[in-house]
Amino acid sequence: MRSKRRLFIVGVIGLMAMIGIACAADVSEATRVPTPQFDPTAAGEAAPTPTQPAAATATEAPAASVSTADAANGEALFNSNGCTACHSTGDNTIVGPGLKGVGVRAGDRIEGLTPDEYITASIKDPGSFVVDGFPNAMPNIFGSMADSDIQDLIAYLKSLN
Repeated sequence: MRSKRRLFIVGVIGLMAMIGIACAADVSEATRVPTPQFDPTAAGEAAPTPTQPAAATATEAPAASVSTADAANGEALFNSNGCTACHSTGDNTIVGPGLKGVGVRAGDRIEGLTPDEYITASIKDPGSFVVDGFPNAMPNIFGSMADSDIQDLIAYLKSLN
């Protein structure tokens, strides 16, 4: 009876050690669960201060052609990539701001950038634009996302009115 108890205790300790090691392990960017954040402001509010010049960002983030994009696929991507963990599709803030009307607000954010360019840059390099009052917390893991998926995601986000 004692040996079964010891075996059980050793097993529990081993399991706890494995969980501790797994939680403390440095997970690569490719396997991290996304926690996206988009930092929009309401129309008329002060524009964000870019952390890098807008011209440099505009050349790094090409305009997305949303005319051929699939908003239904964008909605599926929004849900499957964990966006709903931090963002509502309405006005309310969860962790990140609500995304209702983001397509309109994105057009007023940085002079010289279209809404599509701004949203693309915010997805691919989320630290490029950080709005006052929000942390630079969106993970930088979507840079390798296919352009067609980003276009679909933008089409969906622009439909949130």
